[in-house]
Amino acid sequence: MHEEHRHKNRGGEEEPVIRRLLLKRQDMAYVQFILESYEGMVNVTALDSRRGVVSLSIMPGFLAETEIALEALANTIMLKQIEFP
Repeated sequence: MHEEHRHKNRGGEEEPVIRRLLLKRQDMAYVQFILESYEGMVNVTALDSRRGVVSLSIMPGFLAETEIALEALANTIMLKQIEFP
């Protein structure tokens, strides 16, 4: 879906990859439940619950798995990656 940009913090550890998604409001909790059920893979945070905007913090090493999960979700619900300030 997107290129992976790996950034390291001062301690040399990789930073999470951030993605922003636009969803239907009623799907926000569903997406959070599905993605966060994979322990330690991704954290989902609501950025604008009125508009259905969430942020994904994808842990290092889990980008491919998260992309697969997002593609599967996109087959069942409206899901669009967006830029968000």
